[in-house]
Amino acid sequence: MRALLLVLVVAVAQTEVRSAPQDDCWHFLRGIHSRNPFFWDFKYFNFHDENISGNISYFTVAPHWSRRFFIKASFFNSEKVWNFHESFSMESVAASRHSPILDVDKRGGIHLQAEERLRIFHHSPALNWEFLFESESLPFDRTLSLDLNSLTKGGWDRKLFPWQMNWRPSFPSARAKGSFQFSNGRKFTVNTPRAYHDENWGVWFPPKQPFRWMHFSGVDSSGERIVLLLGEFPKNPEGFRGGMSLLDLQGEFAFFPNASYEWKVLQKGHTRISRRGFKVGYEFTQGERATTLSAGDHSIPIQFELSSPETFSLLAASYFAEASGPKIPHLVRSLISDFSIDEQVIFLRLRYKSRTGELRTAEGFGEFMFTQ
Repeated sequence: MRALLLVLVVAVAQTEVRSAPQDDCWHFLRGIHSRNPFFWDFKYFNFHDENISGNISYFTVAPHWSRRFFIKASFFNSEKVWNFHESFSMESVAASRHSPILDVDKRGGIHLQAEERLRIFHHSPALNWEFLFESESLPFDRTLSLDLNSLTKGGWDRKLFPWQMNWRPSFPSARAKGSFQFSNGRKFTVNTPRAYHDENWGVWFPPKQPFRWMHFSGVDSSGERIVLLLGEFPKNPEGFRGGMSLLDLQGEFAFFPNASYEWKVLQKGHTRISRRGFKVGYEFTQGERATTLSAGDHSIPIQFELSSPETFSLLAASYFAEASGPKIPHLVRSLISDFSIDEQVIFLRLRYKSRTGELRTAEGFGEFMFTQ
């Protein structure tokens, strides 16, 4: 059985695709714009097993100025959602500029087990996790590098800073094995081929260049494993170009133009925004899975569709959502627009035509992230 990667890639007009470093590494140590107050460096992992799912991020924002490093995780099943957030002084972090190797406070991080195998782990008063992520496909050797300076018209930000975002799906299809355990002894084990890892880095100002990103991994009605990725910059003043590609593990693909599909919000809900500062410490919350998304005054899409009459349709509904944003100092609020990064776990249903014209379906949990 040949595994397929169903990849939706929306490339922005006037963008540039450059060769990526073959090694997944920490770019804030390379000195390229790392002193810029809008520099970000992320490593992201997710998995979906029969009884439990989760996503974990290791990242820093404005490392030269904030002097902070962050670990964020969400684990969920049909009954509960557990959210975890911890921040550290940069002095307690050791990382590599040549690989994804990371040690945080001598009790967690990312270790390179082999060229395409990563161990991610963490120990805290609230919970511990230990996972092995192993790539099941060839790692992408290209990265989508966006020269946002050429896309953002006018403004002081364009004149002062060279905007550039980079995204690399290091393990577009992976297997995750491991477990996480709470302080009360309750433990969940994971062994699933539905896993993913990517990295994001660069100089990026969300109010000027908002984005939409989506990921889904599952098995379609023909028994083929598929992975769906969506990347959009919906307010790009220069318009869009790109489309949908169907890739197999050898890199062969069929291309569908971006103009062939439409995005539509069917229902909106509300949530609260968490305004986390740069203090060292951790937060851990757990609760029943919300059946409605109506608390708070922050408006979010909770049901939407992406469709093309000829090629595919995707219907997604929010399972749970959270929104976070920076605490912008009063002195610079007139210069920097407020913004939020919204993260949702969604349940989606996908219908699409294979390259042979066969109509196929797939459904399951996925991730959706966007800025407002």
